[in-house]
Amino acid sequence: MVLPTIVVLSIGVLISLNRFFKSKNIWDRLLNFNLISTKLLLIFTAHAIHLGNQELLDTSLTFVIVSFLVVVLISKFVISGGRTK
Repeated sequence: MVLPTIVVLSIGVLISLNRFFKSKNIWDRLLNFNLISTKLLLIFTAHAIHLGNQELLDTSLTFVIVSFLVVVLISKFVISGGRTK
């Protein structure tokens, strides 16, 4: 049951990547980046549950923390004016 879940999530990641590269607005790109990182987290978690690997769950938790910090920092950078200041 894990393999179909991983396949569907992988297709979702590819669709989000397509939308990421086609979007022209920075906020749309940031939203798609967040969507991609969330789907990758779900893929890592499903794979870790399937393998019964606790270390992979810890790695996925670290990944989601770093991803959240990247989204927050880029948002703060864009709101503060970016390179224009």
